[in-house]
Amino acid sequence: FASLLRMATARNQDGFVPGVFISGEASSGTTTACKMLAKALGLAWHFNGAISMPHEMLGFIDAGGTYHRTPFREAYEHGGVYTFDEVDRSDPVALLGVNPHLANGLATFPDGQVQRHKDCIIIATANTWGLGADANYSGATKLDGAFLSRFPMRLSWDIDVAMEIAISGNEKWANRVIAARR
Repeated sequence: FASLLRMATARNQDGFVPGVFISGEASSGTTTACKMLAKALGLAWHFNGAISMPHEMLGFIDAGGTYHRTPFREAYEHGGVYTFDEVDRSDPVALLGVNPHLANGLATFPDGQVQRHKDCIIIATANTWGLGADANYSGATKLDGAFLSRFPMRLSWDIDVAMEIAISGNEKWANRVIAARR
């Protein structure tokens, strides 16, 4: 968590926090860590899961002319920690629709362009590094290199075995579970 906190408080020359990509196995706590980060920084927390279409991040205008906002839009415009959870389950083509928004500090939404808020922290979480499926995560997709380049800070989020044993209340059982997982 200390490494994540340092990453989330770093700034590029343009004043924005560089994108953070966290990879950890299922149930390792990546999403919880992002929520805790927002609390520690006194910022709102916004999130969504895997997407299949760009409008899931950018929003849309319905037939009545009403724009429907998204968690991404809220964080982008008003600041906060935005967690793009399970990003390696998203359609890579849909992700390309948000690439410019992640790099340029200006996003085009269906209702107009918006400047990125200086306190918008964008974090992608995944079970892989975005290089495609593996033996454990067969549903993971290979993410486009341009999309991955928007996340120059990378953090491996392993399960904290010592904490797992400490909170289990049964060290023998915890060690059995840990051995089975390995």
